[in-house]
Amino acid sequence: MFAEASQPQQVRRRAVSLSLALGLAVVLCGSVARAQSVAFINPGKSDEVYWVTAAQAMQAAARSLGMTFEVRYAQREPLKTLEIAREMVARPAGKRPNISWSPTTIPWPTGCWRSSTPPA
Repeated sequence: MFAEASQPQQVRRRAVSLSLALGLAVVLCGSVARAQSVAFINPGKSDEVYWVTAAQAMQAAARSLGMTFEVRYAQREPLKTLEIAREMVARPAGKRPNISWSPTTIPWPTGCWRSSTPPA
């Protein structure tokens, strides 16, 4: 899929992926002392190069911050995104991620919440 894309498209995709990773790092920076795990509810499909690359960049950012990282793919199904979020919130306290994030697919102000204050 990447081989078929033109050079400007590849550069744009990489830039967006890096900005997603940096965005995740910025979101997490204020919480590094408390957050030990982060989950990314990926709205894309698990075989889409863009979303896999974005998840890999986030994995690298989380690893560099000493955090564990979990990615779940919603397969471009908005209701699946909510299902994944609810499943994460329903986990026992020690099993749920400290921070969960999904880019604009969850209808909460930032798409990000801490497990101590899950969305209603």
